[in-house]
Amino acid sequence: MSYTRKQKQPNFLFKLRISMNWEMFATALGAQTRSVLAKSGDESGPMNLAQHMADSGAVAEYVWDSYLSHQTKEFLIKATSLSREEVRVLAIWCAAAHDIGKASICFQEKLVDPTSKRSLIDSVMDAGLPVNMDLLEKQNKPYHAAFSGAIQLEWLCNNGARRRKVLPLVSVAEAHHGLPADASTRGLVRDIVDDYPAGWKAVHRELLDSLAQVTGISDLLSRLDYLPAGAIEVLTGFVVMCDWIASNTEAFPTQRRGDQASRVIQGMAQVELTHPWIGEVCELVIRDPKSEYLSSFGWPEDASPREVQVQALRAAVEAAVPALVIIEAPTGEGKTEAAFKVAEILGKKSGAQGVVLAAPTMATANGLFDRFKDWAKTITPPDTISSLYLAHSKNRLLSSYNNLRLRNIGDDDKAGGDVVAGSWLSGRKKGMLSNFVIGTVDQVLMMALQMRHSMLRHVALSGKVVIIDECHAYDAYTSSYLQTTLKWLAEYGASVIMLSATLPLESKRSFVEAYSSAWKSKLPMPQSTAYPLITIASEKGLSEIEVAPRGNDAEAEIRFIEDDLTTLVAEVRSATEDGGCILVISNTIRRAQESFEALAAEFPGEVELHHSAFAANDRSAKEERLLQALGKKSHRGSGRPHRLIVCGTQVLEQSLDIDADLLITDIAPIDLIIQRLGRVHRHSGHSCDRPERMKSPMVLIRGIRGTTPTPEFDPGTEAIYDNSILLGTYYLLTSRFGAKPFKRPEDVPDSVQFVYDTSRVRSEIPEEWRKAWEEAVDTSVSDRAQLLQRAGVFQLPAPKDAKNLGALFERIRPRQRADQEDIRARAQVRDTDPSIEVIPIIGNDYGYRALSSSDETMHIDGEILDFPQALELASSSLRLPSRFARYESVFEATITQLELDTPEGWAKSPLLKGEVALRLDENNRITLGKVVLKYSHEIGLHEVERK
Repeated sequence: MSYTRKQKQPNFLFKLRISMNWEMFATALGAQTRSVLAKSGDESGPMNLAQHMADSGAVAEYVWDSYLSHQTKEFLIKATSLSREEVRVLAIWCAAAHDIGKASICFQEKLVDPTSKRSLIDSVMDAGLPVNMDLLEKQNKPYHAAFSGAIQLEWLCNNGARRRKVLPLVSVAEAHHGLPADASTRGLVRDIVDDYPAGWKAVHRELLDSLAQVTGISDLLSRLDYLPAGAIEVLTGFVVMCDWIASNTEAFPTQRRGDQASRVIQGMAQVELTHPWIGEVCELVIRDPKSEYLSSFGWPEDASPREVQVQALRAAVEAAVPALVIIEAPTGEGKTEAAFKVAEILGKKSGAQGVVLAAPTMATANGLFDRFKDWAKTITPPDTISSLYLAHSKNRLLSSYNNLRLRNIGDDDKAGGDVVAGSWLSGRKKGMLSNFVIGTVDQVLMMALQMRHSMLRHVALSGKVVIIDECHAYDAYTSSYLQTTLKWLAEYGASVIMLSATLPLESKRSFVEAYSSAWKSKLPMPQSTAYPLITIASEKGLSEIEVAPRGNDAEAEIRFIEDDLTTLVAEVRSATEDGGCILVISNTIRRAQESFEALAAEFPGEVELHHSAFAANDRSAKEERLLQALGKKSHRGSGRPHRLIVCGTQVLEQSLDIDADLLITDIAPIDLIIQRLGRVHRHSGHSCDRPERMKSPMVLIRGIRGTTPTPEFDPGTEAIYDNSILLGTYYLLTSRFGAKPFKRPEDVPDSVQFVYDTSRVRSEIPEEWRKAWEEAVDTSVSDRAQLLQRAGVFQLPAPKDAKNLGALFERIRPRQRADQEDIRARAQVRDTDPSIEVIPIIGNDYGYRALSSSDETMHIDGEILDFPQALELASSSLRLPSRFARYESVFEATITQLELDTPEGWAKSPLLKGEVALRLDENNRITLGKVVLKYSHEIGLHEVERK
């Protein structure tokens, strides 16, 4: 793809425009004003407030010009009704003025010299400022952010702004520590500031008057209007970002050396903030689709894009931005590459800062990481640099990401620019600010959650194109968060690409309705059930592009079998007389473990088990071996085994690109069965490897406890999945595919649409099932209502319903521990109980060792481990069963025991700090509360006794 920019894009990584006279601001102030401090500093001395304000303002200039995307700026221009330069001035003023509240007596009293431990308030006393607090300030000692809002409000109103119009604006300063001020604190501080000593008020005026002269804000004050909550959220995120950079004492030492311009250039070089991937809007000139895909992905010359990929590219070129693009196509059609290409096109149209790829699981994100990194590198313009972040809690354990982070440089490839995993653009709050982000979908869904520092996530996502993979995989609860997220992304002008192999029409309509809800004209809802299908929604309208389907790649016989282990073993024995590779997928870990033990007794050494209750390094090693055995490059005689039975849970239906000869699965919703079927006869290159009796794919379905008068399913399955959907699925499979095979992809769309359409199921379901099915539907409706009600408790209101910044935080939960915030946030958006992540170790009276260690050497509890030792431990984490975290009393008792068992030396290890140990005995057992757990490298963590 070639393109021209409407404006020449400078390389902001190396150039800096400082148009405001921060040198004058930092030095041309009175003695009393210069005596007010912002930071205690270090042995070199404290930093005064004027210097910190100058640093914050100059950093804001850099961040606005060099980092913030055209897409985000366009949103702010629209939201404020100001010109581009005027919005720039407003944002820089907000950043420079955010800490004005430090010019208060109670804040100055808190500053203590780090060496002598004495208060630093002497500096303002020596300058003649009063230091005696009135009763209100002395009793309450409000935090300085609330003072900032009150001082700004008084100054703004005294300089031509209308009080009611600028009330939202001052909440930017009030919220720069991550949460806005509550109404009582706000009122209290405004009362204090109204009667503040004259000397301090003079300091406030001098600082803000000088700041107005430097920035030119005065020209805007009379025209400032009431800003919507989204604009305030983004401005606050911008201010927080600038404050964190300016407060980095390695980049901006407390004592200034040299002139202000040099200080900022050197400081920003230290931070290494990358510029937007696309700084300005581009006009595209598209070559033929084949050349486009070859250039973006390095395909060989004889490769050609699939029809879905071609149509997606053409649709993106024609689409208005922002847009919601939904791509529905079978597995293997190249949806991921199509999404990357669409993101590239839409991002260049809107001037995006980068791209986020949200995967359903951590394993999926890890599996896609290298492909995403290589693509990001290819599309980064030559001689420039893009930042990349892997957004999940275990990112340091993925070697390809960790190597990138440690080397801080991409591979040498002249075809594109470099990608780096920078030190500042990392961590759970700042990492999303990187140009390219890949991680679990939670990281995007948390945009819709009331949580501390949400404004950083909003400013990050406001400038991105967002790709959401496998969007069919979310229940009603999580879909509620997804719909709210779509509303906010549309508000910011961020395009979204959603991918699915099996998407019910009702779900698709809910996504389109959510994304288009803020537009003036109501959009028609999708109608087409064609497959493959590309749906595009923008303010210009809705289009549904039907893609010519490819021929069927599988015709699978479907048969139901008895739900007992004897039958399972007999079916596997019969099927594998001549060899073969079988997947046995269960809906619960318990059933997977039981199946494994029964089959392993019959086929010793030929059965594997995969589920989420293995230690991370065990699970990773198992998945690697499985990919070698059943992956795309495996062949019988050169890695593909003669016989292999793979037992597992839902982890086998996602992430892993494996090919089995036969599938045995628990009954599940039809779309998930289709996903599981996607692991059977997946790679055409393996057709010659299959035993004769497995040349045609087959699916055996178990988990049905009875069929008369109504089908009854395994209790574990009923606890996980909607019973009305299970009944609809069972009816569909028995009535339509008993005598004929299931054709993939021909039968996929209508099967999914049928099961999720209650009116169609109602018209066909057998009369003797009707009562049970209707009761299941009623239960489903009731459960859904409860889920949606619960999902809404801590969810953000829609943009049009958010009256002010406080509405985005009004129901936020207090956090007891900062390191648990992300865990609880992920649980909140996924409708899962908070789980406790542990690192299993083997311990005795002499010390401990890693569970996976072949070395019997024991570590002493207080020992500080080196990096390889710590990495070995950190790589073995696992999650306890949810029952240990479901109830607060059990959670607290469990955490207390685990913390007592955690080696003291871990607190001094960057990889282990904050982690807790599961201290197993020499028999790999531990008693937690009334439950005895055991870890086995063969079957994972499991319960062996209940006391």
